[in-house]
Amino acid sequence: MLKKIFSLLALSFLLVGCANENAKDNPEEEVGKEESAEVIEKKTAQEYLVDFEKTDIYQERVKGIDISFLESVDFEGDKVPEMILGTNDDTKNSNVTIYKFENDQWIKDISKNYESNIHIYLKSIGKLPYEDGTLKEALAFEIIEAQASTIRQSLSILNYNEATQFIEELVEIELQSTETYSANLEENSFIVTAENGFTQNYIFKNGEIVDNSGKQLGIIINEELSKLVGTTINDYYINVTDFYYTAQSKITENLITEEYYEGAMCSFYETFFICESHKESGGMHAYYITPKNKVTVDELTSVFNQTVEVVGWENEMEGGYSYTAEVMTDSGLYSLEFDGDSPDSVLEFIAYVPN
Repeated sequence: MLKKIFSLLALSFLLVGCANENAKDNPEEEVGKEESAEVIEKKTAQEYLVDFEKTDIYQERVKGIDISFLESVDFEGDKVPEMILGTNDDTKNSNVTIYKFENDQWIKDISKNYESNIHIYLKSIGKLPYEDGTLKEALAFEIIEAQASTIRQSLSILNYNEATQFIEELVEIELQSTETYSANLEENSFIVTAENGFTQNYIFKNGEIVDNSGKQLGIIINEELSKLVGTTINDYYINVTDFYYTAQSKITENLITEEYYEGAMCSFYETFFICESHKESGGMHAYYITPKNKVTVDELTSVFNQTVEVVGWENEMEGGYSYTAEVMTDSGLYSLEFDGDSPDSVLEFIAYVPN
């Protein structure tokens, strides 16, 4: 009896060993079985677009209206593009709607409306690929609006914001009535040309707008100073050559008031204001910062890497004493106002005049 039991055990071990050896001899077969359990369907951007056009959500949205453009754009670089639909719903209303593919279906994500009292329509410019090795893309399109005596043109760029995890308008570049533009999608660039021949090159690069040298546009004041005082003036791609209303159109935060300051019309925001006072080149004359954070003379000395010499003088116009300092940098002149003339005096106001 014992011999039979041992014989059966030996046979069992032998069979298990053979099965294990067979598994080792055919690793591809085992991997194939695992992979077959989960098949991931891969599509091209064009295939996603064709499938989207067949959906009810698309067919119902475009019924009876003018389709300006439909673009498949991989904003997040995850190989599943979003659908961007531009529509001219009627002569006075256009919309850009973003659709995302989630849980095996297309859903409406966000929509932005563009209105006009006379006539407005949209036009696609094209996709702007990142150059950082990812598959991420942005989308540029044009907004054309008929006004009472002129045509208003704006260039808008939609981009995925990593911080908010939303697809947002990175910048809207409004052209003056005498300005024209040309787009070079091979270089992700837009050249705006003024009537006097002055040109400004806007280049999209990895989620930012930069100039020919690769410097980010819209950095009005020293970046370290901007963070220190808590202003948002550097967030809107304002250029020193922008006209007042062009700069105003780029600022998306709430306008507190618009009124005259020292003889010029100004737009006031929480931490800064801009004024309609131009250089011969057509740009803004100065930018004004009202600090949100407490910043001292000593801290500014460190930021500018030069001594900030505060001078106290009797201000007959306003009464009492004023404490001011001027700091000249490579980019322009900073006129600073403080509440005193000691090293720990607090900054109250900045007027910046670019070169």
